[in-house]
Amino acid sequence: MADTGDGGNSSYAVARLLAQPLLQLTRDDSVITLPRGDLLLIGGDLAYPNPSGFTYERRFFCPFEYALQPPAWYIPNHIAVNKPELPEGIPELKEYKGPQCFLIPGNHDRSYMFSPNSILDWFDGLNTVMRYICHRSWLGGWFMPQRKSYFALQLPKRWWVFGLDLSLHSDIDVYQFKFFSELVKTRFEKMIL
Repeated sequence: MADTGDGGNSSYAVARLLAQPLLQLTRDDSVITLPRGDLLLIGGDLAYPNPSGFTYERRFFCPFEYALQPPAWYIPNHIAVNKPELPEGIPELKEYKGPQCFLIPGNHDRSYMFSPNSILDWFDGLNTVMRYICHRSWLGGWFMPQRKSYFALQLPKRWWVFGLDLSLHSDIDVYQFKFFSELVKTRFEKMIL
């Protein structure tokens, strides 16, 4: 999903649908029951109109927390410094069985204002993404193990998902370039883009 940033009823309705343990779909004369997805990918623009603590909390985190409650031991103001902060008794991420969320920031997560202070606005947006995404472990009941504003996830059958942070320049930075190029060199025999 993407562009969740309006908050309110529309964001809650989508989050609640994603949170359902089972979905029943009608196809022809039969009913198909699907389990909740193990992975939620969010494609940016998390909080309109600008990246602030208030907009992230009210327009992004609250609808998801109302839709699927975080674990009972979750502390809302906790800053995650050693991600992934796995639940007790789970030694590594691949053994975690609950739903997970990974996301990339969009242009509204950086700054939407182009003013004499736009560079300062951009850095404030970057700090907000780091604080609310990279240093937080839960989006409601979805575990967020992501450490940076970009990611690479290996899926079954040799599929991968790359989440690129294009910031406001429609390009990745040198750190992402290094991360993804090293990944491709070491993990891919043959690659089709």
